[in-house]
Amino acid sequence: MFARVRNGPSTVGPVRTRSRRTGALPRSTIALLIAALAVVLAAAAALAPARKLQAHYSWPPHTLPAERPTRSWYAPLLIARHTPASIDARLPCGGTPLPDAQRPLVVLATARHPDAPNALAVTREARRLRVTIGGARLADVGVPGGSCAFELRFENGSWSLTGPGTAKNGSVAMPDVDGLFSGLDLHAAQRPAVEVASAVYATRTSVVQAVLRLLALAGALAALALVVGRAPLRARPRRVRPHAADIVVVVLLLAWWVIGPAYFDDGWIMAGERNFLATGNFSAYYDSFGVSSSVQYWLLWLQHFFFEASSSLLFLRVPALVCLLATWFLCRWVLGRTAAARSAVAVWSLAAMFSVGALAWGMTLRPEPEVALLVLGALACVVAFVERGTSAPLALAAVLVALAVTAHPAGLLSLAPVLVAAPALIAWARPRLASAATIVLSSLALIGVLIFLGTDVQQLRSNVSSLRSHGAETAGWRDELTRYDLLARPLYGPPMRRAWVALALLAVAAYVLRRRRQNEDVVSGLLAPSLGVGLLLLIVTPAKIPWHFGTLIGVAAVAVAAESARLARGAGWHVRPFVVVGAAMAAAAWAWFPRNAWSDLDLRTLDWTLGFEQRVTAAKLAGILPLLVLAVLAVWARRVDVAAWRTAAWTVPVLAVPLVVFTVGVLAADAARTHSWTLTRQNLDSLRRDPGCGLANDAVVPSLASMHALAGRGAAQTNVGARAPVPGLARYVLGPAPATSAWFPLRAGRRVGFFATGESAGDSLRVEWRGSGRVIGSDSVADASLGDPSPQLVAWRFFPAGSLPARPPGADAMRIAVDAAVAPGGALTVTAPVTYADEPLRRRLARTTPALALPNLLTYVPCVRQPAIHGVAEVPRLLVAQQGTVWPLGTGSSPFDGLPDLYNLVRLPLSDSAHPPGDVVVYDVDTRLPGAALAPAD
Repeated sequence: MFARVRNGPSTVGPVRTRSRRTGALPRSTIALLIAALAVVLAAAAALAPARKLQAHYSWPPHTLPAERPTRSWYAPLLIARHTPASIDARLPCGGTPLPDAQRPLVVLATARHPDAPNALAVTREARRLRVTIGGARLADVGVPGGSCAFELRFENGSWSLTGPGTAKNGSVAMPDVDGLFSGLDLHAAQRPAVEVASAVYATRTSVVQAVLRLLALAGALAALALVVGRAPLRARPRRVRPHAADIVVVVLLLAWWVIGPAYFDDGWIMAGERNFLATGNFSAYYDSFGVSSSVQYWLLWLQHFFFEASSSLLFLRVPALVCLLATWFLCRWVLGRTAAARSAVAVWSLAAMFSVGALAWGMTLRPEPEVALLVLGALACVVAFVERGTSAPLALAAVLVALAVTAHPAGLLSLAPVLVAAPALIAWARPRLASAATIVLSSLALIGVLIFLGTDVQQLRSNVSSLRSHGAETAGWRDELTRYDLLARPLYGPPMRRAWVALALLAVAAYVLRRRRQNEDVVSGLLAPSLGVGLLLLIVTPAKIPWHFGTLIGVAAVAVAAESARLARGAGWHVRPFVVVGAAMAAAAWAWFPRNAWSDLDLRTLDWTLGFEQRVTAAKLAGILPLLVLAVLAVWARRVDVAAWRTAAWTVPVLAVPLVVFTVGVLAADAARTHSWTLTRQNLDSLRRDPGCGLANDAVVPSLASMHALAGRGAAQTNVGARAPVPGLARYVLGPAPATSAWFPLRAGRRVGFFATGESAGDSLRVEWRGSGRVIGSDSVADASLGDPSPQLVAWRFFPAGSLPARPPGADAMRIAVDAAVAPGGALTVTAPVTYADEPLRRRLARTTPALALPNLLTYVPCVRQPAIHGVAEVPRLLVAQQGTVWPLGTGSSPFDGLPDLYNLVRLPLSDSAHPPGDVVVYDVDTRLPGAALAPAD
């Protein structure tokens, strides 16, 4: 797959010699020296230490609250990396225990439950002081009387305990810190004192680094300018003539800008950018311990201006829209350099393939739209070089490659056209070694400057190690097939994305299998090979997610257009067009089935499978469409061979147009038929006025403050298990199943619901209704969530009226039953039913801050004020998530993993809403700890 240039325009111009003064260095030598100096300066800036940022906390605070707890004092402290860099604690020999303090007395603990895994606990009993981590004993020493104290220190995997007659130390893994707890009275004279330092969570460019990078940047650009020199006058370049396809593409992009579904990855980008606005630190936010994101710093920094100006998803999509429009017109320019420039087949195939790619991958907050423009820009530079044989396109390509590689790991694909054109580049470089070396060194200097922005080598290595160990960047080259396997899964593989991949692979196959000709178009020979090499380069990227295909939107479009033009020039009887038609039929059938969703809540009223498909599926119709086109053209042209070549040439529009029309049409129809929130309506509101809070504008959530328990008769209450979510609410154990609760009298005109906790997979929940002394109804609860994926994370799950069967007329009492498929079943703890009122979710989010919206939902609630992460994660008071899962909490690497250990989570569905938003729920963070008082760390 290398470009052949022997029959095209010469890419190697004559070597010009100029008279120089004796002793003066040639311009090329000066440029080379400056480029080499720029590399040295960039390396020095990377090696120079950046300013390290750590969070330091001391506890107890200087000013204690006036509360008088009975059980413990505490301070939440969610260390983002779970383990701190150091802990220094002063532990008194004496002190006054709180009245109801736990026994043995907790002098200091780093978790709500001192025996929690990897939690530090220092307890005192019978004049003995014991230090444990996760229940494993580190030290057990005697405690003398008086006002003495022990010093306990953890740092760099070692620990030490010193005090009266005691000196112990050793090596141990650093303990986790979710908070700081003590059963001693902090108002007393003898109290613990703790200093906690987080790991380095971010860096800032030092003055020395800034100066070195500015000099390196200036040197690299100056060297490239010297290499380019004064360009010779040339004929006026060919202009790209306007075409109807331009209008179609622009209108389609504008429409998709408004109605296009949100990526669930958009929430990750939005959360990181908002954290930067709050802390000055770009972070992974939801996972990888919130480590800083050093790579793509320059791109994130430019994007932050948009996030600073607005929270509207429509406004935040403007960079993607602009990049897609620029990519389209650059595609037209590249195609204009080929022999197919005026071919209707080529132009419409270009428009069809670009439209599919732009809609499939491009309208996102992720970096793919920007990187796609840079990758296509590199290809355009190589095309210009092949045409002109000058250094200017190569100098520009060096800049674009540096920008692409440092914008995202998939930016490596910008090297694909350079590798394809390697023979021509080598031929040009042989008599110009100094100029070629200058371009390479300047590009390396730019990469060195951009990739280490805001950090240094040491911290970048640490961040990359965390991402490789705990993030998505854990795959190797052997896992490349995972990227294609994900296309069969929801949220990754809707039909348009699979169709784009199929067409891209068919374009590469068409180039590889076609017959070679001596009068080959040189520029066209660069396009499909660049696409093929780009797909191969994806193998070395560290994450295997389909989004990276989006970096090839432009390259794939021009490659497909060139191959379609070749098919249009075919004539006579040959098996090739029939093979293309057969492959198109298979690609169409695969693209349309299965009909996966684009994202959560992409449709609110309609479904991606339409009603008529009960008789014949769209996948079958799409699969036979190329054959139908062949039959129609055969009748029209009265020659099967001519019809076969024409059908093969128009394959891309035949596959793309139905997909585009179907997808856009269903999304538009769903927005029109839905009388509550949709993302399209949220975006339209952004054009007219403030979008408000998106989904939360229409949704309602049960109010815990409004809940009042119904009185049961003869029911045995329990105090075992999680604390009741509402003060004074009675709890009951049901089980082993089958089992029923007592009857609870109902109140007319009031919504009724109840709470449940525990896990009882395989059992089913039922509500029975009584009226006039007899059972008048018994209905299963449609979504009991007895097999909740996160029972260890969620303390209570509320079943509101909207999630329960409708109350029969005349019902005056209800009871709750648990049924077992195989007896005996499991057991659940339920509360007494409660009457309650709903409140608008928008009002709840405004009243409860900060709130943590999980990534797949963050774009739908733009008003959320996210918790900040700066070494320590701010504690959220509310979660916006989905029923049955709070992922990525609980993954082991989320900065918020300690939240369920610190506080109880109470699930509150939104099913009472007029148009419930799928399985979206909120989780109330119950910050009440029995007998405890909050004393925030300074």
